[in-house]
Amino acid sequence: MNHIKGAKAAKDYYSQHVAPGDYYTHDSVEMPGEWGGKGAKRLSLSGEVKKEDFFALCKNRNPHTGEQITPRMKDDRRVLTDITFNAPKAVSGAYELGGDERVYTVHLNAVRATMTEMEEDAKARVRKGGADHDELTGEMVYALNSHRTARQVNGRIDFHLHTHATVQNMTFSQSEQDWRAIQLGDIVRDKGYYQAAYLSRLANGMKELGYGVEKDGNSFTLAGISRQTIEKFSQRTAVIEAEAERRGITSAEEKGKLGRKTREKKSAQPASMSELRKEWTARATPEELLALQTARHGWSKGDAAITPERAKEYALEHSFQKASTVSEKRLKQEALAYGVGSVLPQNVADITQHPEVIAQKRDGQVMTTTKAVLRDEMAMLQFAIDGQRKFSALVGTERLSKADLSYFSNKQSKQEPFTGSRGDLKGNSTESPQKSLSNPSLDPLGGLSDEQKKTALHVLNSRDTVTGIRGGPGTGKTHMLQTVNGVISAIESRSGDYNTVYAFAQSTTASRGELRKVGFKDAETLATLFKNEEMQARLHKQWILLDEAGQASTKEMKQLFQIAKEQKARVLLVGDYFQHSSVEAGDAFRLIEREGGIKYAVMKDIRRQTTPEYKRAVEHINTGTAKGAQKGFDALDKLGWVEEVSGPERHQRLVSDYLKAVDDGKTALIVAPTHREGKKLTEELRERLRERGAITDERATKVRDKTGWSDAQKGDARNYEPRMILEFHQNAKGFTRGDQGVVAEDKDRAFLQMTNGSRVPLPVKEANRFEVYRVREEAVGIGDRIRITKNGKLKVAGQAKGTSVNNGDLYTVEGYTKQGDYRLSGGKLMPRDFGHVELAYYDTSYKSQSKTVDRIFVAEGKESLGAANQQQWLVSTTRGREQAKIYVDSKEDVRNAIARTGQRLSAVELTRTKLRPTWRERFSQTFERNRVSRFIRQRADVIADYWRSKREGVTYA
Repeated sequence: MNHIKGAKAAKDYYSQHVAPGDYYTHDSVEMPGEWGGKGAKRLSLSGEVKKEDFFALCKNRNPHTGEQITPRMKDDRRVLTDITFNAPKAVSGAYELGGDERVYTVHLNAVRATMTEMEEDAKARVRKGGADHDELTGEMVYALNSHRTARQVNGRIDFHLHTHATVQNMTFSQSEQDWRAIQLGDIVRDKGYYQAAYLSRLANGMKELGYGVEKDGNSFTLAGISRQTIEKFSQRTAVIEAEAERRGITSAEEKGKLGRKTREKKSAQPASMSELRKEWTARATPEELLALQTARHGWSKGDAAITPERAKEYALEHSFQKASTVSEKRLKQEALAYGVGSVLPQNVADITQHPEVIAQKRDGQVMTTTKAVLRDEMAMLQFAIDGQRKFSALVGTERLSKADLSYFSNKQSKQEPFTGSRGDLKGNSTESPQKSLSNPSLDPLGGLSDEQKKTALHVLNSRDTVTGIRGGPGTGKTHMLQTVNGVISAIESRSGDYNTVYAFAQSTTASRGELRKVGFKDAETLATLFKNEEMQARLHKQWILLDEAGQASTKEMKQLFQIAKEQKARVLLVGDYFQHSSVEAGDAFRLIEREGGIKYAVMKDIRRQTTPEYKRAVEHINTGTAKGAQKGFDALDKLGWVEEVSGPERHQRLVSDYLKAVDDGKTALIVAPTHREGKKLTEELRERLRERGAITDERATKVRDKTGWSDAQKGDARNYEPRMILEFHQNAKGFTRGDQGVVAEDKDRAFLQMTNGSRVPLPVKEANRFEVYRVREEAVGIGDRIRITKNGKLKVAGQAKGTSVNNGDLYTVEGYTKQGDYRLSGGKLMPRDFGHVELAYYDTSYKSQSKTVDRIFVAEGKESLGAANQQQWLVSTTRGREQAKIYVDSKEDVRNAIARTGQRLSAVELTRTKLRPTWRERFSQTFERNRVSRFIRQRADVIADYWRSKREGVTYA
């Protein structure tokens, strides 16, 4: 979908890219257009499109009367939206070289049917009389123009059947009985569904003509037509893919934009179809021609038929692994893509009637969740609710009393440490006293600010199983946690219960990196905890600290709570749901506070930023609101830290400023919201480093990129491509953890070529036990900085035993061995086929979340706007102590983009489910209704504290 602004630009676009020439015959490359849509009929436009009529509409004039159609006539108004339907290359080949004229009819019918369905969602913008809403109109005015060729590449033209639907910015409002600007926002949002609908109709039509249909990514191809044939006649695709790989682009949408930028000028005098067919025939081998001409006979059967029920089951399994709620159209899209060639839109129209689906209308669209997702969220929240007021406070209810101080002093006199864990998860002592409490009057929280002290007391006074701390970046959470850890470790009951804090985080960088640096010596990832039963047993009647809790999914939080329940452990959650959430489904940390009623301590005082003006900007951004994000943007802009620069100069300037900061001895970090922009910055920075002589002797390195597939995608054998690598992270039937294999194929099927030489079928039934990687080449040289992308083992020079490396570890390439392995900083040796490595010259916003540097440099170009939102903006701009500089194509575009929220709708919020209150909660609510009850409860707390202290041998002064 491509929007065109301005009447002149619209007419030029139509003339140069869409409309046929003034003269055409049956042998023409382009074909005459046809009018479509109910709105066109209302304007008495039907049949063949005449250019003068189309141009009149572009000028907002009725072609028959010359009257103005819609009220607004701004010069820069949106005039057209070009929606392009592209037939798969094999379909185009069957039409042009296979000689099957029926193919065009099937394609055009699929386009017409999809445009008719799309038209049903057309809306009008209603702003009259102070109104502000969209009205469903179900009317469009559009022209369909079909083309048979792609743009030329190096003077050669390939066949490519496609149709442009150019939609005019007008629709008829029934309520107002007049023409209005059309609102296509919902259609643009749901374009993935409409693409799947078109392809499903086209695939079914081809199947009815006798062709075998095979799924090919999100599209399909025709059985019997080889990939080599398709690639031979896909020069434009090859150019786009090469450029996409160079820029690190992976999404289909971004590749589409890239295609428009890389196309050559349209040929002034295109050849006739007969001339083109002669050239294409000469290019093809006899075998390829035979395959194209006989594909219609169905000798190659294609994929087995898929039932609508199976397609819907797949859509549910795939969609809800990474989201708690998805739109109805997204569910249909996934079902159609999975069942292409077998399933039509009408076959999945009832997907919300599936017994597992819960559907509710929300913000103008039907949103869905499942009963299983809702059960998981409710189980997680119920554990937090049921755990309220189950424990005694660790210290006095409002402050550290003299008795508490005496208690800590007595513990210290036994030469016990104040700060630091008492043991690691393997049972080893990690005691390292850091602070003396020999003076009974010493306040253990004396080194904290008032806010930090209040937060610490929130934890120490809590009586709940689940306790939380929410704090923005740079608010001093880590220092406060060190102190809380020390206080807890100083408190030891006779049984040794709840006196040790075991720390975890979702990522390796946050756990084995940041947490271990600040004293949690055996901090681990949640994934490690979930797999290690011995580690779980160590948590019995102790504290579980989960840092960066906002990145934990509902599934992970539920699993953590189950361990806590089994081990009778207490849980301390620390994070910020205004920052990035989990990659998997569910914003668990936010839900526990918002829906579970757990009171979090909130830390707001900014302590990281040292520049007053920078600190004030961050205070605005830390509010986690659209208004705050934009206020922070304006404050940074006022400082001169937001630079609006177009084209390559933007990246050049960022890299220059970054290098100057490094030369000045400052720690610095480049943040790019998308890999697309990050790759461009990497190219620019490495070129500068080459000029300085800092990078030399580059060699091609094979790099493994994780596909990120869901278990449902891994379970579909049609998704696999030759040279993909499978790595098992868990034992499975016939496989051991650590086993690897390469996807290969023969004439009949794909299989897995194992490293031991054996061939085995693709293990699709074990999808949750392995990861899938694509392999590409990356130039890496001496002096390059690289990042490890998966936990693993490396060799150490001069040692027989290797060493462990963690996902996120950074190294510098220092040279090569005779065998071609890489010599890294720290004496480590990386095998040349290690694979799990990438150049490390930038961080995505997500990866930067736990980092702090002196100066931060953020790229927010057009290519990154899709990833921009409040959460990305907050994380990216708050990593610096002294400065945050932002480099944009358009200040206005970025300012608008960062107002969007990245928070996701949960199943509980969608269904507005109320959780069951416990008897404790009901009792507490009753007591809170009057002052006398509150006074009684407070006195009971004091008495309980008194008897606790007596029982533990501490006397109140």
